[in-house]
Amino acid sequence: MLRTLSLLVPFTLFACGKADTTDPTDTADTAETSDTTDTTDTTDTTDTTDTPVLDTGDTTDTTDTTPAGPTWDDSMHPCPGINRTDALWADEDGTLWLGCGSGADGKGLFLSSDGGATWGEPTTTPRDFFSTWRVLSISRSDDGFLYVAGTNTSNANQMVVRIVAGGNVEEVYTAPSPTPSGTKFVAGGFRRLADGKALIESLTGNDVLMRRNDADAWLHPLPSNVFSDSSSHQILDLTASDTEFFAAGSTISEPPFYFGPAVGGPLVPIQFNAVQLATGIGAFDGEMWAIAEENGTVVVGGVDQGTDVGRFFVGPKDGSAFTGFYADELASGRTNPTIVRGACVRDGVWVVVGEENVSTGMGFVLTSTDGANWTDITPSNAPTAISRCVVAADGTIVVAGADNYVAWYR
Repeated sequence: MLRTLSLLVPFTLFACGKADTTDPTDTADTAETSDTTDTTDTTDTTDTTDTPVLDTGDTTDTTDTTPAGPTWDDSMHPCPGINRTDALWADEDGTLWLGCGSGADGKGLFLSSDGGATWGEPTTTPRDFFSTWRVLSISRSDDGFLYVAGTNTSNANQMVVRIVAGGNVEEVYTAPSPTPSGTKFVAGGFRRLADGKALIESLTGNDVLMRRNDADAWLHPLPSNVFSDSSSHQILDLTASDTEFFAAGSTISEPPFYFGPAVGGPLVPIQFNAVQLATGIGAFDGEMWAIAEENGTVVVGGVDQGTDVGRFFVGPKDGSAFTGFYADELASGRTNPTIVRGACVRDGVWVVVGEENVSTGMGFVLTSTDGANWTDITPSNAPTAISRCVVAADGTIVVAGADNYVAWYR
């Protein structure tokens, strides 16, 4: 996979160490045992005083060598004035990419080559290209390029661009204003498949843009043609494998939905299988803000708006059967409203992150290796919201959230 950027401008640096815990050497003295028997008196005068036992040379080290479990370290990323982190991506070589998209001053694209300890801006042409950007989506595709979606606040353009060799920035899509449906399209999530098929979802509505390959024109189909139930739905999070798209969404007053891959028809090249996640006596309304997929299994997370409880679901990508979980049961000690904000997976390590009431609570981090049994590994200094996560190639879990917070678990 092509790598196109490497320059870092350090932002914040932290260092930590551990005390020397070497065992002291055994220094027991050897007693002198010379014979002091009186030859004119046959009385036994042997000294029976207990003397130190001679060291026989046994140097077995009894130090506990059990490897220590993973621990958290943390730092601060450069996104100012935010209540969450909007975009986080991990390259195969360990480079982290982070996007600022919310808050009054939330602008910029940053990268870290040391696991999140320090951050800098990428060198681009045009220079400082992302300094005025509200970055909402970051992903690297099979062509080796880094794709970034968001809003250029200097001209209000809703754009998708890619960073190619030498840091050159190339336009992928710029939304017309208004769009063919008469609305303003705000670029939210973007993903590209290995064959060049690509999809952009709207941040603020139910519009979806798509193309068949890199050379094809962008299409703006009716939203009802995009979903198998012929209804319009809002996508809130989007991910992809090499060959398929996966999405999650809905609105505050509609049931939660998972959107799995479906075969496109003559009207659209990409179509989603719309699966309602909560039905019958367990039905509720609420948004699904997060999705992750690996090897045909998906995790979809969000909130039950009726009870203010974070919910997430695990099941096969065809949507045939999902198991539901409650965030406040798994994240210990949570008594305020909760929301699942992000999900990620790599090599069988699943992570779900979220927030507790933003004024009084603490974010949470849950992890699982089978999708059925979940462990609360929330760092003790977590901010009120943890909104994004990635699992790096070496297994390190990286999370980011409110108050410039970034932390890693390894």
